[in-house]
Amino acid sequence: MEEENIYISTKSACSTSDLSSSVYSIYKDNNIATHSIRISLSCKNTVEEVNKFNEIFDKVINKLLLK
Repeated sequence: MEEENIYISTKSACSTSDLSSSVYSIYKDNNIATHSIRISLSCKNTVEEVNKFNEIFDKVINKLLLK
């Protein structure tokens, strides 16, 4: 994603471990809490930016799945 100037995180903003406590508190599942990503948006993001993200995210996921 960095190659496309998109930055995501595998942890919540205040996390100090591999397990996302915020994700765990929702799902009560260690596997989901350790294999999730965080995507931050704001009211300043445009629909075009979100659509571009979706396009790039799909491309990257498909590339990873084919490996």
